[in-house]
Amino acid sequence: MSVPRGTVASMAVVVERDPSHCPNGHPLGPNQVTKGWLPCQCVEGATGHRTWYWRTCGVTMYEPPHEHVDKSQSTSLRRYRV
Repeated sequence: MSVPRGTVASMAVVVERDPSHCPNGHPLGPNQVTKGWLPCQCVEGATGHRTWYWRTCGVTMYEPPHEHVDKSQSTSLRRYRV
């Protein structure tokens, strides 16, 4: 790869760490958890939340933590249990 003189080439690597268990103690595992993304602007500087939905107990975890907003502003929030 050729980089023009005076510029800096860099590569950002993002590593996500999945939780090992839900707050109720159910483990993360195949066919037990749905991993998703919730577009949201409740946290300044973030464009949304990584979500983990446990089918076992119906708990959804958010990263970064979800700050409650007026649900009438976003229909996508209605699909998730808080």
